[in-house]
Amino acid sequence: METLTGFQARIASQAGFTPQKQNSEVQKQPKELKDAQKTQEPKVTIELKSDMQPIYGKDKVSVYDPKPPVQKIEISIKNENDSKSDALKAPIDTEIKKEGKYVDPLMKWPVRGLAYTNEVGAAISGIAPTAGTLLWIPALLYIGADTYDKYKNDGEKYNPSVERGAQEAIFQTCASVVMPTGAVKAGQRIVSSLTRYSDEGLSALAKENVLEHSLAYFQTHDMGDFSGDVAACKKELSDSVLNAAQNAKNKYDGQNIFKKVLSFINPFNDPDNIAKANREKLGEYASNQAEKMMEMGRTLMQDKKPEGMSDKLFKKFQTLKVDFKNTDPSNYMEKATKSILVDQHNAQIFKNKLMKTVGGFVALGLLIKPIDLFVEKYIIKKTVEPGMDYIQDRWQKSPYYKGKAKQEAPKADNNK
Repeated sequence: METLTGFQARIASQAGFTPQKQNSEVQKQPKELKDAQKTQEPKVTIELKSDMQPIYGKDKVSVYDPKPPVQKIEISIKNENDSKSDALKAPIDTEIKKEGKYVDPLMKWPVRGLAYTNEVGAAISGIAPTAGTLLWIPALLYIGADTYDKYKNDGEKYNPSVERGAQEAIFQTCASVVMPTGAVKAGQRIVSSLTRYSDEGLSALAKENVLEHSLAYFQTHDMGDFSGDVAACKKELSDSVLNAAQNAKNKYDGQNIFKKVLSFINPFNDPDNIAKANREKLGEYASNQAEKMMEMGRTLMQDKKPEGMSDKLFKKFQTLKVDFKNTDPSNYMEKATKSILVDQHNAQIFKNKLMKTVGGFVALGLLIKPIDLFVEKYIIKKTVEPGMDYIQDRWQKSPYYKGKAKQEAPKADNNK
């Protein structure tokens, strides 16, 4: 059996060289390879260039100021052993990204404004009841969508959380329903109260109540009833308004202190009505309204335009005359006159409600942002979140939770 050395020698002799020659070749090979590697290995020079510009202040001291958020670093690789090769330049754009705070798209305007359509509805409900009711729909849809989004997602990450959804539901209830609606009603009350300083000395709501009562009075009487004694008609309407005011006052006085407080803070209640108005001022205003309506009625019966009536209403009166004359020639003038007097009353009521509506819009516009900040900073951060943390802590310390955790621990180990 040949040794390994003998085997190598036999193979070397068959290849045409002696072991000594083979050894010299083997010894030369690493040196040649090493030399070849030296000639092929490039010497690399790296040059770094950045967009850092020198700036000089008043003290002439040079400082370097980078230009964020993007800096360009240029790396040049040169093979100094190959004079024919050009420098390989590899420009690299490196972005310095400042990690920004996540901005909820549902909290950005004008999308956020959908949450306040119910407040717009509350403001215009007096002049457009149907539209005021319909405007609750987009607000409720927005609140539901936002609450579900917060329950399902934590910013941009899918991470369902009942606690987060509950917090958002509380936030939307306070910041989009209760407090803004209260702001609208407060604005309407302020404007209504300011009209007490007018010549009539009554709030806008008290005037509105008298006009509504006067309208019902005229609708239940024929025009012939107003052609007689003016003083008697004025007294009849005045007494009717005062009786309604007394009944409202008796009802209010019969409430306990708790109901009175709730009535005052309830944003949907209007306490500034005829129940609290000055009785003398009420009677005088009702009497003046009766005299005004009777005078307008007599003037219209003479086919003339009354003082204080708009051109639009008088033009409508002319059209109604023709319509009623074609259907009932006997008393068409009385029907047209009564219809226009009803429209005149409604126009005055609309004017009072419009004034309150403007006050509600002004209050809402001024308080939208402060309400959002107040709810987030004080109600959510200082009340709701600590309360939920406390509840969660108590729950985790409860025997039921600890027992359930012990039951689930073996299952988790088995799954591993």
